[in-house]
Amino acid sequence: MIKNILNTISIRVFNAFITLIIVIINSNAIGAEGMGTISLIILAISIFVLLTGFISGALIYFVPRENIFQLFVISYTWTFIMFILFFVLMCFVPIVPEKYILHVSILSFVFAGSNIHEKILTGKEKISTVNMIALIRLFFLLIPLLILYFFYSEKSASSYVYALFFSYLSGFIFSFFFVLKYLKEKNKSALFPVFKRVFKLGAYTALGNMVQKLNYRLSYYFIEYFLGINVLGQFSVAIQVSESTLIIGRSVAFVHYSKISNLKDRLTGIKITQSLIKMIIVIAGIIITVLSFIPSDIYTAVFSKDFSGSNLIILSLSVGIIFLSATMIISSYFAGTGKHYYNMKSSFAGFLVTLVLGLILIPKFTLIGAGITASLSYLCSFLYQFILFKKESETSLNDLFIKKEDVRLFKSVLFSIFSKPHKHNNPA
Repeated sequence: MIKNILNTISIRVFNAFITLIIVIINSNAIGAEGMGTISLIILAISIFVLLTGFISGALIYFVPRENIFQLFVISYTWTFIMFILFFVLMCFVPIVPEKYILHVSILSFVFAGSNIHEKILTGKEKISTVNMIALIRLFFLLIPLLILYFFYSEKSASSYVYALFFSYLSGFIFSFFFVLKYLKEKNKSALFPVFKRVFKLGAYTALGNMVQKLNYRLSYYFIEYFLGINVLGQFSVAIQVSESTLIIGRSVAFVHYSKISNLKDRLTGIKITQSLIKMIIVIAGIIITVLSFIPSDIYTAVFSKDFSGSNLIILSLSVGIIFLSATMIISSYFAGTGKHYYNMKSSFAGFLVTLVLGLILIPKFTLIGAGITASLSYLCSFLYQFILFKKESETSLNDLFIKKEDVRLFKSVLFSIFSKPHKHNNPA
């Protein structure tokens, strides 16, 4: 597991570096208004992926347990149905600017297809392959974007959308190539019973993810409504910088989910989860503290004058980011043990906080209010989820303190980072 975690962290850190370059290029090329438009487009695509999650959300859990070809057929059938409904929805509800409706619909379908492939690969514990696909997708975003911005001088949100087509299609093609070998084993048994099993579990995942996405991004719509799209662009940059802290948590949770899904020993899973929670809180706390105290002048120099005050926004988000990192580990434990409904409940608790405080704090305290709202929402989700985990795993207060085995895990990770691959040990 350590090897997969390190591989995932290293790739995602590199991806985050490339993503930061893209954010810097975008912020200087198209300004706050363009960044606001892009954030709405990406949010719309993520909403579509959440709709497909009623099936794909449980794929990782079911890949070791069901016929993959049947899962593939069911997933794509559901995705196509959602594609039609989502296109109709956007024609009547202004989720994105009207001229981008068709673009966003097609991009959403392609990205959702790639997501299906990658979850199948994750269920097979092909973590390095999934990481490689993510890297390819990012590379095919950066290169077309640079060509459009600086060779053709097409500096607009539309150029970013065109670059997304290259990115998503590359990810789709490469991921499909790797999934093909798992589709050869056909199964002639009825699809509907499989659909029922997958949908029942996937519905909890999808509803939880939907509420969580609203929890994460509802403030975007509040900010656009109360403060305007330019201000939304400023906030989106601060969010992207602060959420770079989540790279470690997401990487560990990604591998953790796959591990727990295939693990037979419940007690081992609990001990791994407890250690990872403590490790992630420490690491996230260090990173977000550094980001919070970078002077505002540096952010302005990097992202342009439109984004002054980013450090204060990041500071207002800092507490929430730490606990959100820990929440990801608990979520992956519940998902890996088939208890997706616990994640849904904690997401809903955080969403209620965002809904109530966002309407109060954002109009009054603008972007700092949005940051405080997010922090309190993430904290609420963590506390609710940790109470469920404590009850489920019989975790005692003594288990919350860092112990020798936790230190050994930290050391294993650090040692593995700086040692040669053949010297890696795999303690889990």
